[in-house]
Amino acid sequence: MKELRICSCGCIHFIDSDVIENAITNEKNVLFICGQCGRATVIGADKYANPYMKDENDSPVMYDMYSYEASKNFAIDCTAFEKQGNDFHKPIYQILYDKGHVVFMETGYRATNYSSCSGFSDTSYPDFLYRLSFESAEQLRTLRDEYDSKRTSVRMNSLIRDLSDEENELLSKSYVKGIDYTGTKWERR
Repeated sequence: MKELRICSCGCIHFIDSDVIENAITNEKNVLFICGQCGRATVIGADKYANPYMKDENDSPVMYDMYSYEASKNFAIDCTAFEKQGNDFHKPIYQILYDKGHVVFMETGYRATNYSSCSGFSDTSYPDFLYRLSFESAEQLRTLRDEYDSKRTSVRMNSLIRDLSDEENELLSKSYVKGIDYTGTKWERR
């Protein structure tokens, strides 16, 4: 089983759920590094008592998952893998590095940005709009609007081809703005 992560640089990552589960069980964190932009994310969970859920020792337990970007002055040394004297610092269980899957847009270029509000986008604005001669301002506006539409539209055929069946299945079950599996075997209603 895999877990879906989408980086703000526009790459889609699938992380092995067993690694995260083992880290949480051992009260440690996973350090995930995006191979496209270098963003480091800490993934883990805090353990709480819950009388309705039991772990393997028949103890009441519940996990509250978290993830956050590692700070700019974050350093990895031998102490990062060891338990410190306080409960605020959890050791690293494993470091994961993944280049991810590049998402191509209808412009023909890759997505360079992702946000949950606006979805994927190609933020490299073309300079060809300024070099062409136009008969009217309306003609320029039309071309610009067409390009704006293309730069925020995911090229689904390319994405489906790039992902495995398991990854397509997982992605189709999640609401991700800009991803549309209409007309494919992963279509959801």
